[in-house]
Amino acid sequence: MGFLASYEYATQAGKTSTLEFGPLFEKRSGRFVHRLNFIWEKQLGGGAANYYGFRTAYSLSYQLRQWFAPGAEIYLRPHDNAYQIGPVFYGELVNAKGSELEYSAGVVFGANRSAPAQTFVLRLEYEFF
Repeated sequence: MGFLASYEYATQAGKTSTLEFGPLFEKRSGRFVHRLNFIWEKQLGGGAANYYGFRTAYSLSYQLRQWFAPGAEIYLRPHDNAYQIGPVFYGELVNAKGSELEYSAGVVFGANRSAPAQTFVLRLEYEFF
């Protein structure tokens, strides 16, 4: 379990700053990995929206190898009435010193008219100890 807290400070005139926060969950069951995130977003500053936006994401993957785990991701943005789903693959590359490069890549497709038709997803994360 984890928690996301992010603040994006807007430096351009007329743009709002943004605060994001929410819990992050991950559960491993054998070779299956489940991830569930709940994120709230609030615009701050002049011209900010008067509500909290909410989005959630769920992913399920099956770890064939440490460096390759096929799966699927689902994105739900109720305040925009936008929903997406699609295939993604994940992996980890570990070096002898224990550092890791984690990655995921895929494409999600709009499940309704309010969602983007398709979105390419690419994440890279480097962990060192």
